[in-house]
Amino acid sequence: MGYRVDLSNDPQTKLVFFHTFKTTNQTNSDNLFMQRNYQCYQYYYQSVYNYNLIFYGGTIRDGQNTMYFHVVSYLPVTNINLNMWGGISYSKSHAGRDMLGFSSRNGLVYDLYSIYFAAPFADDNTVNVGATDDVLAIASSYSYAKNQSYYYYMGSSRLYDTSDVVGDEIIIKKMGGYFCYAAGYSSGTTAITPMDSKYQHSYTSCWVPDVTVWENHLSVVYFLSIFLIMFCI
Repeated sequence: MGYRVDLSNDPQTKLVFFHTFKTTNQTNSDNLFMQRNYQCYQYYYQSVYNYNLIFYGGTIRDGQNTMYFHVVSYLPVTNINLNMWGGISYSKSHAGRDMLGFSSRNGLVYDLYSIYFAAPFADDNTVNVGATDDVLAIASSYSYAKNQSYYYYMGSSRLYDTSDVVGDEIIIKKMGGYFCYAAGYSSGTTAITPMDSKYQHSYTSCWVPDVTVWENHLSVVYFLSIFLIMFCI
């Protein structure tokens, strides 16, 4: 994987790309173009490392500030099937507070929230949270891999401000804050999810995200450049 700089004068203008593996029942590998920011975490699982690449970035879609997430998770061997859940939390306190979750064995994404340090609830769980599901699934390799693959890819998005006052963080308020990535694993064949209490929080790593909305950033740079040109003239 890597990136290229589209505008040589602005090092933040990156187009990240990733060439995926060919999975079961798939005739060709995918060339996936991701968001410009990325993190990489490796977790030790069943005598090998599980590599997790998290691509993310804010952009404007349909006039609304939208954060996109893509996760590529794989094992560097083909004889162990990857059965995992993953989650991206918008807070450092613990991995289940307000988060986007996914499962490699069913291809689903989840809008999650937990009130206490426990496995999270679905955001639209009327008993525990009573909010709405604001996560949009974009892509998943599950349609290729089904239950037999050492590799998984998923893509999703959510608005910066979902207006869901019960369960959702406002992402722009996370400037200077943390996102955290968590993962849980099972050696069995039954699909696991972030809501499974016995698989919760196996590994957690955090980073300070870039929550800039790219088009807003580009507009500021453009108008500042015009101002400076006019001032200099």
